[in-house]
Amino acid sequence: MDITVEINTKNVISTAFSPDSNIIATGSSDNTIKLWRVSDGRLIKTLNENYFRGVYRIIFSPDGTIIASCGESDETVSMWRVSDGKLIGKINAEYELDGWIAFSPDGSVIACSVLEIMLWRVSDGKFIQKFESPEGHTENIHSAAFKPDGSIIASGSWDGTIKFWRVTDGSLIKTLTEYSNEINRDGTTRDDKGNIINLWDDSNEKLKKTIYDNFYNGAISPDGRIFAGKKNNYDNISIWKVTDSDLIGTLETRISGSFVFSSDSSILAIIGDEKIILCNIKIGIRKKDGDPLFHIMPKKKKIFTEPSMVLVEGGTFIMGSNYWGYDEEPEHAVTVNSFYIGKYEVTQKEWKEIMGYNPCLFKGDDLPIEQVSWNEIQEFLKELNENTGKNYRLPTEAEWEYASQGGNKSEGYMYSGSNNIEDVAWYSGNSDNKTHPVGTKLPNELGIYDMSGNVSEWCNDWYAVAYYRESPNNNPQGPPTGDSRTFRNGSYLNCEDACEDDCRHSYRLSAKPDYRNDVGFRVVRDV
Repeated sequence: MDITVEINTKNVISTAFSPDSNIIATGSSDNTIKLWRVSDGRLIKTLNENYFRGVYRIIFSPDGTIIASCGESDETVSMWRVSDGKLIGKINAEYELDGWIAFSPDGSVIACSVLEIMLWRVSDGKFIQKFESPEGHTENIHSAAFKPDGSIIASGSWDGTIKFWRVTDGSLIKTLTEYSNEINRDGTTRDDKGNIINLWDDSNEKLKKTIYDNFYNGAISPDGRIFAGKKNNYDNISIWKVTDSDLIGTLETRISGSFVFSSDSSILAIIGDEKIILCNIKIGIRKKDGDPLFHIMPKKKKIFTEPSMVLVEGGTFIMGSNYWGYDEEPEHAVTVNSFYIGKYEVTQKEWKEIMGYNPCLFKGDDLPIEQVSWNEIQEFLKELNENTGKNYRLPTEAEWEYASQGGNKSEGYMYSGSNNIEDVAWYSGNSDNKTHPVGTKLPNELGIYDMSGNVSEWCNDWYAVAYYRESPNNNPQGPPTGDSRTFRNGSYLNCEDACEDDCRHSYRLSAKPDYRNDVGFRVVRDV
């Protein structure tokens, strides 16, 4: 069952589950810690901090009664009582911490550090000892975990090593190399080849051979049975069975950010820009080969407003230019059929209603979507079409240029709707280097907005420099194959001195299908 949880006012940068998995705590850049009830997503209480860059790390004590928190590059660790949200103590490390903390198994000691591990007593915040060694880490520590009996602590560093320390005297026991990934609280981690290992297994044997060695992000369940990972920030999450390196399913969610398992390994929390999705993962017995070992309730049909569309009546126009660049040559007559095109660039509100996340550099419901790849747009269109029963798609280059010129109502303007760029476009000369709400400049002859400036727009076609020399005259679809896809339109970033070039109807650009920058899109569909 999926539970959508409202999150903090600003971006969540840290999360933790209570030991009984009934509460999820979120730390935010607005310096709040919020406690949410997992069963229904209800906000239980809010704790207010005052860190320099927000609440960078939070952790529950083993018995679930205390939350410890720290900021990035701050010198203090705060301790909060979960029952009433009261601040019960602070540890002053006297050093800028690197954003990690760990409780001892009995909850009596907190460990934190930058280069050397320091131990502090929870009851009164008193310093106990520092682990110092000439063979210590050469770069900052990013994570650490106690052995279940409390006798050893393992620390992972950006220097690619894991070091084992004896708690009684702080002596270094041994060092593992080629380990750059974070250590989980239970002592599991991944080496740099993708193997999963339990640090407290005295044999140091891999739990099971290579799972995958180039995940952008990954998490191991506390029971050691499941590994979840994704290849890039907006990719689906793959779920693997650790014991036999078997891919057992995929979570089709395009939410960016991190994800974490609950303490009992039953829930995977996916942290997005504006919500947290809690996925109940139930490991079962395979009915037959190929059946998944986990089950997630089907997604509910999304409710949203369809894009506003403008009818573009078919006709013949002159495409390309003989004056600006080789890939725009030669000018040639092209005929396109009638089609509908988006009156506006797709907005962030429309994108979020379909995809559930917001990747944009500039945030706002009425701002155009940007920082989306051609590939991600295909997922958006698939969802949009499944929910509407229609066939939305990206425009061809020919459709885009015809609509930009004003179709059969064209007045021959240099830009889309005017010879004065200030009337119709947000570009570097007036944008203040940011996007602006769609539809706030004048439309073109067809009543279409922002076809000059604001964001560049993906088209469906593959790109080829010399395509116009062999392009068909009727409804060209672009080359049959290629390495890059085309996009059109100057954006808010385009140089004022070059706007005459960048914001023209015929100006062509291209990029790999996974490219993200100042590029958005608008949709079309057939009549």
